[in-house]
Amino acid sequence: MPDAASIRPRLAALAALTPGWVDGECLPLAYGAVPWLADWLEARAAEGMPVPYLYLTVEGELQAEWDIGRDGVEMTMDPTTRRAEWWDFDRDTSGALDMQDADAVAEWVAGWRARGVASA
Repeated sequence: MPDAASIRPRLAALAALTPGWVDGECLPLAYGAVPWLADWLEARAAEGMPVPYLYLTVEGELQAEWDIGRDGVEMTMDPTTRRAEWWDFDRDTSGALDMQDADAVAEWVAGWRARGVASA
């Protein structure tokens, strides 16, 4: 798993991709979203969530992937609306998350803690 120090450099690298970075069709991550996304991910790491692997979608959204034991969790984050959709493949569950709603985020993190997911 990546560590918290890798979040900002990885987001900066994704934001540096030019439009059309794959087959001329992909959008880059909005550079202005990097500080907010980094703060959000670093706060989750401080709360005990492992640091995810970070990828860019063709739509310019951020995809975070956690490989947690037998659970595989993915979250697609829209930096414009600051909303996210997540899914857990092993438990066939999914949901949406307003990333600006502190109570909703705390509940989401608490749900993973209840499953025994926490960083070392």
